[in-house]
Amino acid sequence: MSIVFVGGVHGVGKSTHCQQIAERTGLQWLTASALIKAEKESAINEHAKFVLDPAGNQELLVRGVRKHVTASHERVLLDGHFTLLKPDGEIIAIEVDVFAQLGLNTIVVLRDNPISICNRLRERDAQDWSMTMVSAHQNAEIDQAHFVASNLGIPILIVDVLDADSLTRAVGVLGIL
Repeated sequence: MSIVFVGGVHGVGKSTHCQQIAERTGLQWLTASALIKAEKESAINEHAKFVLDPAGNQELLVRGVRKHVTASHERVLLDGHFTLLKPDGEIIAIEVDVFAQLGLNTIVVLRDNPISICNRLRERDAQDWSMTMVSAHQNAEIDQAHFVASNLGIPILIVDVLDADSLTRAVGVLGIL
């Protein structure tokens, strides 16, 4: 089984791109937040992007992946984060051990101009985010993704979100499609 973890900050386009790839290729696509919610309905506030119990949520994620990744889907896109925001704005890194337990084979991180991300978040969630916060969060997300890839000895690609096919090309380069 091959699990590609697609990371990036809120509003960068992970779900949009993963959904398009899943529709075109038949790959199973799962989101970390949906798996966590399925394991414990109150784990994530649907309208907030802040996490109150990061460690507990990661345990729920690992449990959810084990339940939902099936042998009938040999290749899976798992859309999630390498870092999370606490309610006070602190950026916290998700431990490498969580990603090891998920059994990842590859990491792809989407990145975009912080202005574009802020605009998407405003349109999608009706929330104004600081460009400084989005930029800092995106940098921390990429740094932690590199750290995880290095520790797990798996490939990583950083993909600039320039068009709708950028992630598809990245996944194709990795030989997953």
